[in-house]
Amino acid sequence: MKKLLFVIIIIITLNSYAQDKTTVLPDYNSTTFTWKGGNGEYYDVGFVYSIEKKIDKEMLDRIVMTVMTKSKHFLKNKYSFIPKRLTIIDIEGVYKAISEFVGENSSGVEGVTKSYFTIDTEGNVFLNY
Repeated sequence: MKKLLFVIIIIITLNSYAQDKTTVLPDYNSTTFTWKGGNGEYYDVGFVYSIEKKIDKEMLDRIVMTVMTKSKHFLKNKYSFIPKRLTIIDIEGVYKAISEFVGENSSGVEGVTKSYFTIDTEGNVFLNY
């Protein structure tokens, strides 16, 4: 009976912990945010916002979601996507985003990859090859 009670407590604890994790988008002052990897697990992702002008929060959310989604689909094996860092910078008046993540290439070799994006004034995100 004690073992059964112990197992039930463990299951309830693990279940409640698993439900606590969700995607949390960053704010301008955030140093991390939470994003779901390709394997379904949630990861803390480093975040750097290096633009003096604060863009609209709705636009920032759309940029983050687009960059992270396009980064995942950049990989041949989308399930191997593990986000690590997102940096948004201003280079001579042009906004750029750099996404760093771990994933498998087409040969199945896991490594750190970066994808580079340009962001227009409307908040549209374009992948740079």
